[in-house]
Amino acid sequence: MLNLEENELNKVTGCYTGKLFKVVDDFKYEVEAKTSLTFDDSNNLRLEIFMDGCGSGEMNLLTKEVNTDVFEVSCDDKDEHLSGKIDAYNKMLSFKVESPRSGETEFVGCL
Repeated sequence: MLNLEENELNKVTGCYTGKLFKVVDDFKYEVEAKTSLTFDDSNNLRLEIFMDGCGSGEMNLLTKEVNTDVFEVSCDDKDEHLSGKIDAYNKMLSFKVESPRSGETEFVGCL
């Protein structure tokens, strides 16, 4: 487990604005969305997705350092799977979520 207090992830917490892509019935929708990266009281990185002005999903993320500025993020629980990347240098976040509730969605955004 990374010591999150001593690496670049401290610099990339906050609200990301970008595009959320969702496939429904073979048609790809693109909507404006926001996500929030924060640390909880136990120093776990948390992701929350906001669409249409309200929260639509929240999960704890596992992180793996790829190099000084790039981190892979993931979450596997019983219903949802998330995989993505944080680019601390460019302050970008991208991820893909698969869940039975919302199907497959992708997000790309900047801090």
